[in-house]
Amino acid sequence: MNSGDAPAYQMSQEERDLRNAVRSLDARYEEAGWSDGNVGESAMRFAQMLMHGASGRDPQISRSDAYLSRIESRGSDVIAASVLTDMDEAHALAAQVTTLALTVAGLQGRPRELLAADLTLTERAIADVGRAIDLFEGVSETLAGNADEAMLNQINAKSLAMRQELTRMGEAADALSERRRQSRDRIIG
Repeated sequence: MNSGDAPAYQMSQEERDLRNAVRSLDARYEEAGWSDGNVGESAMRFAQMLMHGASGRDPQISRSDAYLSRIESRGSDVIAASVLTDMDEAHALAAQVTTLALTVAGLQGRPRELLAADLTLTERAIADVGRAIDLFEGVSETLAGNADEAMLNQINAKSLAMRQELTRMGEAADALSERRRQSRDRIIG
């Protein structure tokens, strides 16, 4: 390094924690079948949309039916309880990402490139959470005829809580984007 080079930026613990939280959310959502957002599956959904119409899904099996068939192995008497447990876990992972993204957005003096990376990670988490919400709302519709009303109300309340978390996550992404814009303005101005 010559004397004219800027010192290397040392990533903060919060930044490392955000990266780890997004990786954990992404991996767990994918493993549990709450989000089907990998590149291959996205391409497959697009191809199915062309073949089967606007839904992009094979009309013979929905994501919620596939999810429910996976959790049926836990026992048909605990399906709704399993859905609630999954929703709690999905919400907790999302809340962790939101909290860390908001914390990172408040850090001063961060390089623009890292802010862009943090924004990209947060947007990836937003996509995962949005797909999970769609899945759980589809599950609620599928269970509507078989689950008791109290259980359905709990599922719907947890879905609403996840939607609120998704809104907070969007606000965190906006804060990161604004911080990145301010960083660019300092360089230009």
